[in-house]
Amino acid sequence: MFPHRFRLPVRVIFPTVLAILFLTVTTGNSFTAIYAFGDSLTDTGRNPSGSGYYNGRYSNGPLWIEYLSAMLGIPYDSTNNLAVSGSTTSALLSQIAGMPASANPGSALFTVWSGGNDFLDGALGGNGENDAAWSVTISNAVLNLTNAVAALYTEDGRMSRPTAPDEFISGRAAILAAFTARPRRASRHVVANVLVTLEGEERARAASQILLYTGTAAEDGGLPILSATSPLVGTWQDIVVKTPEGWRFAERRGSLDFRARS
Repeated sequence: MFPHRFRLPVRVIFPTVLAILFLTVTTGNSFTAIYAFGDSLTDTGRNPSGSGYYNGRYSNGPLWIEYLSAMLGIPYDSTNNLAVSGSTTSALLSQIAGMPASANPGSALFTVWSGGNDFLDGALGGNGENDAAWSVTISNAVLNLTNAVAALYTEDGRMSRPTAPDEFISGRAAILAAFTARPRRASRHVVANVLVTLEGEERARAASQILLYTGTAAEDGGLPILSATSPLVGTWQDIVVKTPEGWRFAERRGSLDFRARS
């Protein structure tokens, strides 16, 4: 933990760096395991805390992943939790690469929650009110998170956005480039009604509904201003395949279910 408290300048706008990545391959909507990546918000003992905390966690009790496991009826398995206290987003790819071999990745829930330590390091490292320094911190954190998301696609996987369903971006490298090239904005993706249908031992199709909210930064440093077109309502149609790396998206096709207000 940190030896002193600090307050960041209010004009520093923090993007959301919590990504909950749902990749399920099952005949229903139940999960049989949870794999987690991130930092002390999720770590239950890989980098244990000192005295004064709860059972090696940087908290005063069980963490969210333990509560979620109980809610889903899944026995909590710490070996599936790759999160490391104190780590930044730069560690995500190595955590994902260290995921243990498993017989149930097709019916597992994968979660990524990281980014807080990137900002803490920036604050303690002297970023202060230096907008250029914070821009680098934010850009690096977002790049690391998008790298982790892009790693969920096959090398030749392709995707299209809901606003352009027939304009596919092909290849993992191109998908990563498309993610990182997007202009900065505040956004939230709400995903629901995930339904996955097996087509064999190494292939499945998935469908889910999405609500997309976007906004622009407020000049007063407060909450982002919701865009006039929000929310957009759409659908993801996915093809997932089993590879030597595990289950990956071979295709994600987005589409809109309603037109935006005129």
